[in-house]
This record gives sequence, C-alpha cells and structure tokens, in this order.
Amino acid sequence: MAPLDLLKRWATVNNFAANTKFIEYYSGEEDVSKFLASFKGKKGPEYVFTGLAGALLVAPFVRPTNVHLYVKNEEDAKKWAELLSLMPVEGNGNVKFAIANNKNVFYGAREVNGATVVSAIQLYVDLLNYPGRGEEAAGEVYKTIEKQWKI
Repeated sequence: MAPLDLLKRWATVNNFAANTKFIEYYSGEEDVSKFLASFKGKKGPEYVFTGLAGALLVAPFVRPTNVHLYVKNEEDAKKWAELLSLMPVEGNGNVKFAIANNKNVFYGAREVNGATVVSAIQLYVDLLNYPGRGEEAAGEVYKTIEKQWKI
C-alpha cells in the first residue's frame, strides 16, 4: 500500500474530537494568532498545538476560533493555564488542552513562529474528521505532506 493511501486510511478511522479527553479554559485574547504568539519564550511543560490552530501555523487556510493543544496530563494543562492567565470553564472554552493518550503525538513536533506544532502527519490525522472546517484544513496539510514526501 502506498504511504499516502495508508495515511488516509489511518486518518479516516481516527476521531480526535470523540476519542480525546479535553480540559477547557477561556482566554480573553480573541485573536488566535496573538494567543499562539504568547507561548513564545514561555517555559512550561511540553505541549504541541494541533487542530485548526496547528493548521494555522503550518498551512494557513482556515481561521480558527479556538485552540487545541496536546499536553501529557491534567497537571500540565493547569500549569499552562496559570502561565497564560486562563480561566477554567465547564465547557465551550476557547483553549482546549487535549490529554495525550500516548506520547506518539509529540513525535516529529516542530517549532513554527515560536510555537510547537505536531507533525504534519499527526495534524492531518487530527483534522480529517474534525467538525466544522477540519476536513478543509486537513486537505491543505495533506498538500504539505505530499510536497515533503515528493509524491
């Protein structure tokens, strides 16, 4: 099976929104780009942006209204919330910390404009079945993967 076909099959069966535990917070910063920039130079637990916020950094196409980022556990989410002065909320927060089910989501992470983002492969997998404009953003990330793999 060709690598891109395998990637598509994996992404098709993955459902980031349904299979991930989220801890939600609220940031008063409505501009997602400015919020992402607030991580630059901050020392905190390991994190990686994913979802539409990750796509904004890697393959800008869709303007997100919220931010998703993986952390290793709830304590790491709390530490980041303190560092960024985020307010805890029961639901509908604009900052959603995703608790990583395994450490593989951190593999291949890279820095983009001072923020750490999941690998393009993980980003594509997380976006493909994401509600709203996730599939569109996944398509743009897919194009970057094709270029990287020169297929």
